[in-house]
Amino acid sequence: GRAASFGLNRNPIRYVVTGAEIAVDRAVQASWAGRMQIDISVWPLGYGWIFPKRDHLSVGIGVPLRHAKDLKQRFSCFQQRARLAEGRTLEQRSHMIGFRRGQEALAGDRVLLVGDTAGLVDPNTGGGIGLATAYSGVVEPGSDVDLLRRAAGVHRTALAQGAAFA
Repeated sequence: GRAASFGLNRNPIRYVVTGAEIAVDRAVQASWAGRMQIDISVWPLGYGWIFPKRDHLSVGIGVPLRHAKDLKQRFSCFQQRARLAEGRTLEQRSHMIGFRRGQEALAGDRVLLVGDTAGLVDPNTGGGIGLATAYSGVVEPGSDVDLLRRAAGVHRTALAQGAAFA
């Protein structure tokens, strides 16, 4: 990826995720009001989620990249276990996310990785934008090096708070 082209975050832990927006009947939709599900018992090192939205459910799974070939079948099983197989898929998307390994460098010659590019991905949501905005700033050639130092300090704090795992 782009980070590796700068010699940074070269070997992230890769997961493939698929998520769908699923229309369900009113009774099923009502049964999800005020609750959500994060399922870490789906498969070893995998996870699933169900989040209610206004008029449908957001349902998905994430598995290590080595299980990508089974993603469609695993997603179908997850839907069936949750009794959502009868729902109508409105939209489905799949993508890859990478988690940072250990203490790999996230800054180089006038480059600072943030968010999911840095592997600073929220393990519950797969999102990196929240962590990116926590210490965002534009760094241009010749800009104050103190900005990089401040960003690195916030980054260390985010890691200490569990933003990424080794």
